[in-house]
Amino acid sequence: MAALAGFSTRTGGIRFMAQLVTLAHRVSGIHARYSKIHDALFSVSLFKKKPWRKAGGESAYAGFESDLTDMVAHLAEVDSMIGKDIPMEPNTSYSRKFAAILKEYIAALSASMIQLSEICKHRDRWDRGEDPYNPDQSRVDRINYDESIQHHRALGVKLSHMATRL
Repeated sequence: MAALAGFSTRTGGIRFMAQLVTLAHRVSGIHARYSKIHDALFSVSLFKKKPWRKAGGESAYAGFESDLTDMVAHLAEVDSMIGKDIPMEPNTSYSRKFAAILKEYIAALSASMIQLSEICKHRDRWDRGEDPYNPDQSRVDRINYDESIQHHRALGVKLSHMATRL
């Protein structure tokens, strides 16, 4: 945000939108990292039967769970900046609507990451033999995750549409 500090108070609306766009790009980068985990996780589950391990013996599922938890924390940081570190404009402004949708998208994306983290946790425990494989739990995890994906994708489309009008 320091790079944006050079704007004058006369251009407060421009500064506000620039800050929102910067935060939206940050969220997009987090989403890209999440997508790589999603793709790796489900390509592994479709094509490999044996547990997948990282170079130190750690289950990839445990690593994914940890990475997802970190990403959720980063999203919470971004979310806290909207409205706190970035002063809000009047309710009628387009930038305020964009900020509201961005906050909603961050919450939905976080929910998807939490759901995927739960899937990773269960799979890691099953792979390590701590819990027996539970097909019912696996089905519930997947249904919940699919629902959360649909929600964050719908908001992402709305956010992208709004971003094209900036």
